[in-house]
Amino acid sequence: GSYDFGTAVVMGSIGQSHQEGAPNQTSLVLGAVAPVQGGLSLRAGYGRNTDTHDDKLSVGPQYALSKRTQLYADLYHERGSAKTNGVAMGMQHSF
Repeated sequence: GSYDFGTAVVMGSIGQSHQEGAPNQTSLVLGAVAPVQGGLSLRAGYGRNTDTHDDKLSVGPQYALSKRTQLYADLYHERGSAKTNGVAMGMQHSF
């Protein structure tokens, strides 16, 4: 779910996966998007697998091309069996 505070939209979710022959896994995700100026927003997120203790932190800009289409670029840091830093870029469209 999400909640709009006016200055930022905060969102979160909890998910569980159940696969035959594998242990169940639970994941938690928290995120926020805050408008900066015009179509530009700043977004941040944190996710954690509570069973494997892997986690990921990301932050980056998002630019609205239209009401339903955004461009984004995130810097992220992952901790798990190995530590990883990276960049994720893309386009998101909501139907």
